Amino acid sequence: MTEKTSSVVSMNTLDHIAWLVKDARKTAAAYEKMLGIGPWSFHERGSKDANGKRKKEVLIAYAYTQNGVELELIQILKDTQFHSDFAEKHGEGLYHLGFKRNDVLGETAELVAHGAKVVFDLGKGCQYLRFPDDGGLITELYWNHPPFLEDKLIPDE
Repeated sequence: MTEKTSSVVSMNTLDHIAWLVKDARKTAAAYEKMLGIGPWSFHERGSKDANGKRKKEVLIAYAYTQNGVELELIQILKDTQFHSDFAEKHGEGLYHLGFKRNDVLGETAELVAHGAKVVFDLGKGCQYLRFPDDGGLITELYWNHPPFLEDKLIPDE
C-alpha cells in the first residue's frame, strides 16, 4: 500500500460532480432510464443585469445518489466566459468536483499560496480553482449548497 502524502488542504469527502452537457433534460432522462439516477430538478441560473433581472445563462439539472453525492448537469443557454471557455477547450464532459468547506476563503488562500489559481470568485460562499497538472478539471470549494430538489422546478418547455 502506498503511503499517503501530505496535502495543502484535506478533502476527504466529495459532495458533488458536475459535467457540461449539450442538453440537460435529455442527459438527465438517459441517466434516469439507464441507471435509475433521479428524480432530477431543473434550475436556470445566471448573473443579474444592471436592473437586477436575472440573465438565464445555464440550465442545471440536479439529482442525488443513494449515498448523498449530488450529480449536476450544466447546459449552456447563453455564452459566458466562465462556462463557454471551458466548453470550447474541453467540450462536453466532466467539468468540476465540489467540496463543501467551512473556511472557503482561508482554504482558497492556502491553495493559491501553493500554486492554485482562482478562475471564478463568488466570495466567501464559493470559489472555483485550477491547480497545476489538474488534468483540466475545476475544483469548487463552497460553504453552503442548498438541497436543490426542494427548490421550485423549472417545467419542461
